[in-house]
Amino acid sequence: MVIKQALWLLSLVTLAAQPGGGFSLHNKDLFSVSAAANSSWQSPGPANDERDDRPAKRLAGLLPAAGEERLAVLGELSKARDKRFIAPLIDLMRFARTSEEYIAIVETLRALTGEKLDAAATDTWERVIVWYGEHGELAPPPGYTAWKGELHAQLLDPRFKQFLYEGAAATVRVEEVVWGGVKVDGIPALVNPKMATPEQANYLVDSEPVFGVAINGDARAYPLRILDWHEMANDVVGGKAVALAYCTLCGAGVLYDATAGDQTFQFGSSGFLFRSNKLMYDRATNTLWNQLTGEPVIGKLAASKLKLKALPVVLTSWGEWKRQHPETKVLDLNTGHERPYEIGATYGRYFASPGTMFPVWRRSRALPRKARIYAVQVNGIAKAYPLDALNQAGGVVNDSLGGQNLVVVYRDAVGRVRLSPGWIGALREFRAGQSLIAGDNLSRPEAVRAPEQPPVADANDLRLETARERIATPLPVTNANDLTLEAARAVLQKRPELIRELTVEMMLAMPTEARLALLAERTSDERMGTRAEAGRFTPNFRNEVAQRGLIGETRAYERGNHTFKPGKAKDELIDERRVVWRVTEDALLSSEGETLPRLGGHLAYWFGWFAFFPQTKVFTAK
Repeated sequence: MVIKQALWLLSLVTLAAQPGGGFSLHNKDLFSVSAAANSSWQSPGPANDERDDRPAKRLAGLLPAAGEERLAVLGELSKARDKRFIAPLIDLMRFARTSEEYIAIVETLRALTGEKLDAAATDTWERVIVWYGEHGELAPPPGYTAWKGELHAQLLDPRFKQFLYEGAAATVRVEEVVWGGVKVDGIPALVNPKMATPEQANYLVDSEPVFGVAINGDARAYPLRILDWHEMANDVVGGKAVALAYCTLCGAGVLYDATAGDQTFQFGSSGFLFRSNKLMYDRATNTLWNQLTGEPVIGKLAASKLKLKALPVVLTSWGEWKRQHPETKVLDLNTGHERPYEIGATYGRYFASPGTMFPVWRRSRALPRKARIYAVQVNGIAKAYPLDALNQAGGVVNDSLGGQNLVVVYRDAVGRVRLSPGWIGALREFRAGQSLIAGDNLSRPEAVRAPEQPPVADANDLRLETARERIATPLPVTNANDLTLEAARAVLQKRPELIRELTVEMMLAMPTEARLALLAERTSDERMGTRAEAGRFTPNFRNEVAQRGLIGETRAYERGNHTFKPGKAKDELIDERRVVWRVTEDALLSSEGETLPRLGGHLAYWFGWFAFFPQTKVFTAK
């Protein structure tokens, strides 16, 4: 029987066949890794007796250079019940040379963990990673960090040893570091990239997403169709060295001041991940940094207590950014790298799915895993503002966090979007004929709300509102914003031709959970394409919805003792005195000359944020 080739192959889906760079293995490579790789790895430290020497010998026996010795070592580990070797065996699951060896690894893990692991199941790697993450009392054997670096160096890229070596300081569990599917710098960072004027950037369309940055009057746009392929832009904006670190997997683009501790850093992509989050590295010391927290976690600077300062960045549409900053510069399409810079060409399928590509053990059901949230930290206190909740609150939220009064300003990309006559008629028809399962609701109308939730709650205390939650008198559904997943599924099951009446704007107006599920269920797996079977979306339609669905123009500012509400114009707020304030990239500016500075913040997927900030507070609309 051919073994399901571990979930690690999922990591290669978007990384295969990248022209001009990158690296990937294919299915045929899983069981054909050379056993003759040269090894320069040495067992750590002298051993005083045979017992102390066994862990080092066993680690050496698990490296590719050990050849057939690996099966014998697996047998020893199964008998010895040494739980320290659970971590190395989890690493080896992705690099088994034969189906026999893969089965032996899983059987050994079953013996060491006591879990009912199945070598033929596709979720075995995910299950055991989650299990290990939940067992914080476990530790790997001595020399594990250097062994892990050597494993990846022998199989993939010798440069992996520059990150994981004997004696490397670490503030995180090295066991949780996993290979992301590319070599070191296989996703090449941009360094002082060439810029163009809006008139020259004719490759862009107004509706597509861009990261917007403005410092000291220097406005720049970084389109996601380009950043998806590079995930890092080292640049100088307004005279300040910055790093725009973009983790596509956790949906977070964070702008950092690249200077910390009197040193200016340039960053690249290490090829490693930690809880499905990008581990970037600085080129000066080869220290691994957490992209989401801005902290060095493994290497020379891990114990330094350095932390990069997060700067304001906004994820908006190119059209809106141009309107707000007509003088802006934007990335030139000529980056020096050969890539198909088309919308959704890299991660369209991932952005359109409700699932994650890599397992994450620290999880919360407070929100859908890939709900879009705006993340803010004030004085060490973290809070997530779900974009759906900001929209329900009217786009302006007056709040307090970490002893600081603040206001969060959100602009929905599409607003209220009316469904087509065909959809409205079908929904009425099904309601009249009671075509849905008893107890299901076709909508969650804006006029009828669920019971009010407290404005601030710990994420662990929240519970995901189910789509089947009963509400008061159902009202006719006319807007896509009120369409539930159950309703959409019911309509398309009876009348699949109505899928052609769903526009991009209708899909974007739907609740995130419903939109992602429909895209995943009703689109073929092709990366790009303009054709689709009846009742299904084209891949290009999915890509556009997925990419534009990342937009969430959100900014946070200090608010002093003021209370704000939306103004008449797009870029205006009104305070409690009816004084008009202008929303800018640097600050809120009142018509009376008062200034309130902007705070750092960024968007992310809920699962990515919670993995590192489990004590985060969560905003809920009143």
